[in-house]
Amino acid sequence: MEAIEKKLSDICPNAIFTDNFMNWYKKCNKEEKNKIKEKLRLCYSNKFQLGRPLIDTLENSYFPNMKGIRIREAQARIREIRILFAMTPERKPAILHGFFKYNDNYTPHIKKADKLLKDLLDND
Repeated sequence: MEAIEKKLSDICPNAIFTDNFMNWYKKCNKEEKNKIKEKLRLCYSNKFQLGRPLIDTLENSYFPNMKGIRIREAQARIREIRILFAMTPERKPAILHGFFKYNDNYTPHIKKADKLLKDLLDND
């Protein structure tokens, strides 16, 4: 797992990757990992300030700054991926939770990301 974290931390040097995210990422296949790294690199190079279609603000989150990175392929070779994140008060991206989109019910994922962010902020 440290090798994976190193590669992601090279892409987003000041980002915080939760164990929850890293455990999910570790289970992704190579093509999915490459697509995730590509999109994280794009987000990082733009200070996570991109809008739709790549980054979308999530409704129904306790945190108004909770956002989702949307990863999909036009050819649908990979499953649709969502990565939930928020910027910390120190303006560090906290990469909280990743999942494969199977339907439009994000509620359990948003609740998970809310809890992860709350725990992260409470431990600072």
